[in-house]
Amino acid sequence: MAVHGVKWTTVSAIFRVGLQTLRIAILSRLLTPVDFGLMAMISILLGLIDAFMDLGTGNAIIQRRDTTSHQLASLYWLNLTFATAVSTFIIASTPLFSTFYAEPQLRMLLPWCAPLFLINAIGFVFRNVMQRDLNFALLARIQMIAVTIGSAVAVIFAFRGHGVFSLILAQLATAATTATLYVAFGRHSWHPTWHFDLRDLRGYINFGLYQMGERFVNYISANIDYLVIGRALGPHALGSYTLAYQLVVLPLTTINPILTSVAFPLFAKVQSDNAALRRGYLAIAKFLAFTTLPVLIGAGLTAPVLVPLVFGPKWGEAIRLVQILAFLGVLKSFANPSGSVLLAKGRVDIDFKWECFSATLNAITFAAVVHYGVAAVAISHVILVGLYFLPFVWIVCRLIDLPLRQYLLVFVRPATFVTVMASAVLLSNNILTVLIGNHIVLLLSLCLIGSTIFVLQISYFERQYIKDLWRLLAN
Repeated sequence: MAVHGVKWTTVSAIFRVGLQTLRIAILSRLLTPVDFGLMAMISILLGLIDAFMDLGTGNAIIQRRDTTSHQLASLYWLNLTFATAVSTFIIASTPLFSTFYAEPQLRMLLPWCAPLFLINAIGFVFRNVMQRDLNFALLARIQMIAVTIGSAVAVIFAFRGHGVFSLILAQLATAATTATLYVAFGRHSWHPTWHFDLRDLRGYINFGLYQMGERFVNYISANIDYLVIGRALGPHALGSYTLAYQLVVLPLTTINPILTSVAFPLFAKVQSDNAALRRGYLAIAKFLAFTTLPVLIGAGLTAPVLVPLVFGPKWGEAIRLVQILAFLGVLKSFANPSGSVLLAKGRVDIDFKWECFSATLNAITFAAVVHYGVAAVAISHVILVGLYFLPFVWIVCRLIDLPLRQYLLVFVRPATFVTVMASAVLLSNNILTVLIGNHIVLLLSLCLIGSTIFVLQISYFERQYIKDLWRLLAN
């Protein structure tokens, strides 16, 4: 089952990265930085509320192995009721949110997003039951279908000149598709009955409260840069920052969520076996190091060619931001699996307390530097996440009796390989820029040189790892 999950993790990740990159490339030519900035403003509120959507009980369903059908039914109706209240709240809070950003357009846009929460709540229990039962192949297929439909809706409506509405309609289409498919396939293993009893919620609510608190603070910590930039610098600056950020966190928002959706249920099954948790944690860390590190560093190195070529000349401001935020993407990607270990060990309180600390420091820092420009916020963000990384990982390693040195050794070879790759790409860029005038040929040449050098190194020095990984996927 674990092998099956890893296989579908890889297939789904490759598909979603490719499709989302294509989607961003197309939409960046059809929409303006202001459109992206307005959607980023909306997404801040939607994401914040989404942190509360399942009342923190979703992971409790996965972590607990003895959940009854009556408990699932009570959780289902509780979340559906809560989602209805949230949708109503969004409509009511529209004037306040519009006033905060001094953007009148938000009054018209935000009510369209209200149904998202009710739609998502319909499929929430079905999705978590699938994760608990390790049904990764079905989950991956549903995610691929949903992102395809959402991307198609975004591009079609953008072509028709609907601007930021194309991004909102894409979210609605993605949510409707996932909810429909979760219900259609999930009802064979469980379906809700007309049952609700508060006694069924005991234990789940306690677990969920910490989860909601951790998600809320985590989301604030992760998005305070959007909030500060949008408030202080407006939608245009936020639009450029959003495009650059979306590009560099593609591995984090595609590969990592699928990996952790596999890791958490598996870790939960062996939560008392620290040796198994150590093996799984190190395996995920190594996989991420060999996949996200070369991609993100490569994106940063080629940004002066990549950004204008793929996204168009109007996104020149995003070049420097991509170069800076590439390091942020690396650090966040490496730290992300630690959350699965904390959840599996039932220590969501640690994550909550840590995020409270980092959110406070982030808010103070970003507010202090935002008037120096959007690049200053990006640089400070990278520095802060870099400072958080080692202490947080050390705490997680202590929980599973893993020496920090052993964890860090996982990154030595990938970092070395990427350093060699980066040196070759920089040298080649200095030479080829003079010889090649066509930007497409130049970008392809740099990508070919970088990927060839990295693959040659990993093939020679990590031959056994490649064989093991290939055998794992082939099975």
